[in-house]
Amino acid sequence: MDRQTFANFDLLSFYMAILVVSIHLSIASFYDFDFSSSADRVCFFCFNVVKDTISLVCVPFFFLKSGILFFRNFKLGDYFPKIKRRFFSLFIPYCIWNMLCYLFDLLVCNFPLTSKYIVGRSVSFGFEDFLRAVLLYENNLVNWFLLTLIFFALFSPVFLALAKNKYIGIAFVLLAFYGFENICESSAWIPPYVSSAFGFYLLGALIARYGMGFFSLRFDAVWGRAAWVMLVLLYALLFAYKSELNTLVYYPIIFACLVCIWVGVSSLNVKSRWFYGASFIIYESQVIVAASVMKLIYILFPHTCYFAVANFYATLAISTVLSVALYAAIKKYPLLRALLNGR
Repeated sequence: MDRQTFANFDLLSFYMAILVVSIHLSIASFYDFDFSSSADRVCFFCFNVVKDTISLVCVPFFFLKSGILFFRNFKLGDYFPKIKRRFFSLFIPYCIWNMLCYLFDLLVCNFPLTSKYIVGRSVSFGFEDFLRAVLLYENNLVNWFLLTLIFFALFSPVFLALAKNKYIGIAFVLLAFYGFENICESSAWIPPYVSSAFGFYLLGALIARYGMGFFSLRFDAVWGRAAWVMLVLLYALLFAYKSELNTLVYYPIIFACLVCIWVGVSSLNVKSRWFYGASFIIYESQVIVAASVMKLIYILFPHTCYFAVANFYATLAISTVLSVALYAAIKKYPLLRALLNGR
């Protein structure tokens, strides 16, 4: 993989991190919408199309990307060096951000002034509570993703064994999407997202072994425009028929969307690589930053459907700017950057 490919991944990570934030903005729980009113329906659509349709690609992208980057040039002898790197790039930031979110909630809930204006979860102070918060992400629920990546890294020899034979690997990808999903949904101890996460991560491993030539392709503006048009059509299909699409059709559409996005971004020839660091901060700080910005806007402005839309997009914009500013600040301090950003 050359520098341009990494730059494309970084830009996409930045975009997808913003989409993840959009998923977790609970606008509908703050504002009341009267769906008998055409204005309310239009306003609801204006943010919900991003929150519930456009954002469908972000989590699959992160697992697919993680699988590709972990398994490119990966051999069984690389296991312990890889785990050591993931300890510093995943586990340390995972614990640090979980701790920060716990301390943030502890501060918010113990002071009436802050609890009035900022979103927080009720927590108690104690050693056991602290450990549960740090290790089990109880105050930073978005970190299920990092914890899942940590487990996938630990069991990477299993993924490598499955990916060694591409037909066996493809069979397990299909099983993850179309077989394991029902098992996970009916299980009391397996989270329902594990099957699709497993499927996209293994698909990333297969691409790393057999499809890396795709990333050496360069797409011009014509290809880029065609990809964006196709993406709009795929999104329209998802929006119109999402509730009716079964998994047999849903996952191929998501994958096709990701291919279109990749082709479109590749045609832009982005050179900068700072997007990755900023995207990690956007993702990890959203429980504190985005939730608080949304609550403050809700308090300060009228509670109409128009301000609900404004709140949604303003929160995305402001929280992104604040996260980028935080990344720019910590970038000057390598140790702090490593602790918060893993890189």
